[in-house]
Amino acid sequence: MELIEISSPSEHVMLIRFARPNALNALNKQLLVELADALKGAENDGNARCVVLTGDKRAFSAGADIKEMPDSGIPTFAEISRLKAWKTIEGFSKPLIAAVNG
Repeated sequence: MELIEISSPSEHVMLIRFARPNALNALNKQLLVELADALKGAENDGNARCVVLTGDKRAFSAGADIKEMPDSGIPTFAEISRLKAWKTIEGFSKPLIAAVNG
């Protein structure tokens, strides 16, 4: 995975760190898909009892990546892969904690 880093800082905790510092961790399609894949893995991992999401010292996340917003055509929020990723994130059954600095 390129845009997220996964670690286990303590037993039963999975830490997912957004790794797009130059874009203030803006949520582009690739980051969302990687996050959804990581959450699927955590869902099936009996050792992971909760997941902590974090960014870096500068930003948790700037939100949607406006560079991906097209001038015309299908809005980015309606793309199938993006919708599937959000559905996975929304349906995650374990505790999901946002560790926001600042």
